[in-house]
Amino acid sequence: MGEWCFAGTSETAEGNDDGIGVIVDVLDNEAIEQNIPLEEQQAPEYVADCIGQQILQKIDCEVCRECVTASELGPEHAFIRMQEYSEDRLSLTYPSKNLSMAVTQATSIFQNHIAPKLHIPNLLTTANLQMSMGTDFSWLRCAQHGGEITMKFLDTLVPFLIRTECKRRNEVLREKTQQIKLAREARRAAREARQTLPQS
Repeated sequence: MGEWCFAGTSETAEGNDDGIGVIVDVLDNEAIEQNIPLEEQQAPEYVADCIGQQILQKIDCEVCRECVTASELGPEHAFIRMQEYSEDRLSLTYPSKNLSMAVTQATSIFQNHIAPKLHIPNLLTTANLQMSMGTDFSWLRCAQHGGEITMKFLDTLVPFLIRTECKRRNEVLREKTQQIKLAREARRAAREARQTLPQS
């Protein structure tokens, strides 16, 4: 997801002298025991961070900022915190729980209803419509910018999910093609080996 990184807001880290260690100490023990990589555990938060940065680059509104960003760092921000260039200043967005939940909801809708039919006409329009109807945006309190934030959210997330799904399918196809190629080579080698055996 590196392509989602953009310059964001800049805030001074407060009350977190130990850096990321404070957050890591309270991560989900079950996920750790299952050896789930941190970037997979907190993918929604990381994507939400990038969406939040895109939103705040376009909209200068304190109410919107409060809706989009977290009031304090939590364990769900551990992976984002690791991406900071400096231990002393926070340059990334750190999304609110509501924004991260919206990413989770919209992604679930995409996986269940959009991904199986990527071939349909007007894919972006269909995806935007279904995901906007099924995702809770009631937490956006700003009457002036709520609709604009919703559109920016979808305009950023939907193309990313489509590209990610296409990349995944291409990788699966390449793997299957490689398996078929190896199987053919194995059969050819077996035929050649039989042909070189002495006739009884």
